[in-house]
Amino acid sequence: MNHFEKEAAYHSTKVTYWRKRVNGFSAFTLIYAAITLSLGSAIGGIQSMTALGLVAFTLLFLILNAAKNYQDHKSNEALNKYRHNILMTAESMANSTKDPVTKEEIMLEALSAIGSGNKD
Repeated sequence: MNHFEKEAAYHSTKVTYWRKRVNGFSAFTLIYAAITLSLGSAIGGIQSMTALGLVAFTLLFLILNAAKNYQDHKSNEALNKYRHNILMTAESMANSTKDPVTKEEIMLEALSAIGSGNKD
């Protein structure tokens, strides 16, 4: 298992982690909104509504942050799988030739392809 394959596996577990967080925060926000709306007539005043709004915005921030982390890890997982595939293909091509110059050319081209996959 090479570095890129390990990184892809790591990001895959993080994708699952953040997907669960997004779902959990979203469910909690919906439950909170339902309870708040049902108590809306019982709770009066600007002060209590401001406090409820701050809690709602905090929950929205948590959802958006978790979704961003999910997307980042999903992107990194795909990029590392791409790099792993390039490296495995280049290694098999390099191992199929006996000429050291050709092997070096193949590996240099693979390194160039791996580096060009980074969109940062």
